[in-house]
Amino acid sequence: MAIEDNPGSRTSYGEELRRRRETAGFTQEELSARAIMSRTHIAHIEAGRRRPSLEDARRLDKVLATGGVFENFLPTQGEGRVAEHFAEALELERQATVIRTYAPKLVPGMLQTETYAREVLQSGFPPKTDEERDKLLVTRLDRARILD
Repeated sequence: MAIEDNPGSRTSYGEELRRRRETAGFTQEELSARAIMSRTHIAHIEAGRRRPSLEDARRLDKVLATGGVFENFLPTQGEGRVAEHFAEALELERQATVIRTYAPKLVPGMLQTETYAREVLQSGFPPKTDEERDKLLVTRLDRARILD
């Protein structure tokens, strides 16, 4: 399953990466060594099976001297509300047909009602401002829409 592309673009992220890598004269192995990424990760990005992280995009921009093209072209640009450590789980969540979880004391985020999620987010430590909590709440409720 391919990742969705940046909505106003006709070229996929992976195709653009492959084109620029080949133009620079790098193999996937050479690019991986210079960008400090695995060759398989680069292959997965080029094939559209993985989303690059913001840090990946920055390293690719630096090595390929693109002036920020890959950072600006990130398919996840509009999802900056999700913590970076959760980005990979979010992508897997979108691709899943079944999710099994064991949470004896907490309703999983995708199944939380607005009121319940607001209370959960309010009870965390360190305390969040109302604005931070509301942004997280909107993100959590948006994720739950996949179940509609």
